[in-house]
Amino acid sequence: MKIKVMNFVALVFILICLAGWIKAPLPLAEDGMVDIKKWDFDKNGMITLNGEWNFYWETMDPHNLSGHQPTIQMVPSVWNDKKQYPSSGYGLYHLKMDGLQKGRSYAFKIPTLSNSYRFWIDDQLMLTNGSPGTTKKTTIPFYKPKEVFFTAKNESVDLYIAISNFHYRSGGMWESLTLGTPEQIISQTKRNLAFESMLIGSLILSGLYHIVLYIHRKKERILLLFGIINLVISFRTLVIGEQVIIQFFERIPWELIVKTEYLTFYTVVPLFTWFLHYLYKEEVSRKYAKYLSIISLLFSLLVLFSPAIIYTRSLFLYQAITIVTLVYLISSLFKAVYRKREGSLVVALCAAFYALTVINDILFINGTIVSMNLSSFGLFIFIFSQCYILASRVTNAFQKVEEYSDELSKLNQTLEEKIYERTKSLEISKQELQRVNAALTEISYQDQLTQLPNRRYFENVYETEWEKAIQNQNMLAILYFDIDHFKSYNDAYGHQEGDITLKQVAACLQKTILNYNGIVARIGGEEFIALITNRNTEQMNQIAEECRNEVKRLEIPHKDSLTYPFVTISIGVAATLPDAHSSARNLIRLADEALYFAKEEGRNLVMMSDSY
Repeated sequence: MKIKVMNFVALVFILICLAGWIKAPLPLAEDGMVDIKKWDFDKNGMITLNGEWNFYWETMDPHNLSGHQPTIQMVPSVWNDKKQYPSSGYGLYHLKMDGLQKGRSYAFKIPTLSNSYRFWIDDQLMLTNGSPGTTKKTTIPFYKPKEVFFTAKNESVDLYIAISNFHYRSGGMWESLTLGTPEQIISQTKRNLAFESMLIGSLILSGLYHIVLYIHRKKERILLLFGIINLVISFRTLVIGEQVIIQFFERIPWELIVKTEYLTFYTVVPLFTWFLHYLYKEEVSRKYAKYLSIISLLFSLLVLFSPAIIYTRSLFLYQAITIVTLVYLISSLFKAVYRKREGSLVVALCAAFYALTVINDILFINGTIVSMNLSSFGLFIFIFSQCYILASRVTNAFQKVEEYSDELSKLNQTLEEKIYERTKSLEISKQELQRVNAALTEISYQDQLTQLPNRRYFENVYETEWEKAIQNQNMLAILYFDIDHFKSYNDAYGHQEGDITLKQVAACLQKTILNYNGIVARIGGEEFIALITNRNTEQMNQIAEECRNEVKRLEIPHKDSLTYPFVTISIGVAATLPDAHSSARNLIRLADEALYFAKEEGRNLVMMSDSY
């Protein structure tokens, strides 16, 4: 009866997933062009720019294509030594996109590409990832999924992606660009980060839990193996997909990310085999697990002591070994089902599902199918199957113990209470983790108090505007705001009134800055920052004075202010005409210094920086 219920739930889950995939047919690129005129983003969602792109081998300049004849390159796909182009080299992808709505805002989700690139929209450089070059010495690889936002000036645009690869076994666009509205792209990134963060947290929690259980029951090696498998997969999830680790460690070396990805794959296969051996010793051979461990060790040593261009070429062979191992393990598990081993049917079904996700990842990584990394999710399902097995074993053990005596029955009840408390504690921890992940996702681009953009969103926009200013030779200015004597305001009126004042000042600044097509963000406490382009120094001073006066006109009482009886602000302004040798961070630093001098001179002032 339990098995029928589980099969019914699994069928419903599969049908729901399939229903989620049913959508309008996606427009495909043909002969370097794609028409999205008939695509309704609001109704049908985002699209992936798959199909035939124009490709220029050994050129990286979209402004100098005379004399270069394009070929057709399928996207997604890779260059490798067995195809038309060698794995090491560089080239330029081009796609003409028609059917945009003039004046509408769009966004691209750019995944990891192999393995450094520049991205242009028409003749405007929008993004650089790593440092693409024409030789190995001039190329710096880097992985980081990014978003690009733009407003359509015309109904058609030309997309150019110059990719350089000298460090990996294959190069090119092995994943597709996703096009949608800014809200859709941001929402997708938030969902991906939230899911991966939840998955990582759950895996780490489960891994540590089983390792702690092993410390208390050292005869149960299966607990240790299962705990280590959870931790290994959590490390792998950190470096694939949205690459959560880069959200915290921006400058982590590319080589370390790739080594982690390969080492976790090379080690989890033998660990998984050993785990199933200890679960069903008569069906899964110890000798097979031992030989597989030796092979895995050799592959892992190759990863540790060789560069990526060498050890990544070993992936195909290990993938073949993995597929053979999965077939062997699935067949062994169904033998256990036939022999009616405890919990074998659930383990076999979930292991088969996990095996399918691993095979999906192998085909996806090699460019055979269009998909995404799913093995972490497959293991997540497998974890729950093990919880089911462990719970069944505990229940059966309790039933046997109850047959001996009333005294042992009381002991079982005590054990049940302890298990319930631990399970409840884990559930509370899981709910708290989900709540924190949801909160982190919600605040990733917006300050929750003032509803202004936060520092992360500002830095993304600032980076893009800086590159635009370099290309277009436009002035760019930073305004740094600070509410005067805000600590004394909070002391006098309380933090609740302080929050209300922050909201009022934020709304006032936003209204003023938007009049000049700028952006203002809250970067912490009572500090705000604004970015304005295409204004000279005199105009910037006038804008800053307008901001100061508008806040002053709010006439928010401040009895403890040493400057003025109402709430006021001090402003530091720095402006420059950026070039390739100037520093974006230096402009913010100068604005901050100007703000410091404004406060030193008595506050309620605008101070312009006179140097850059």
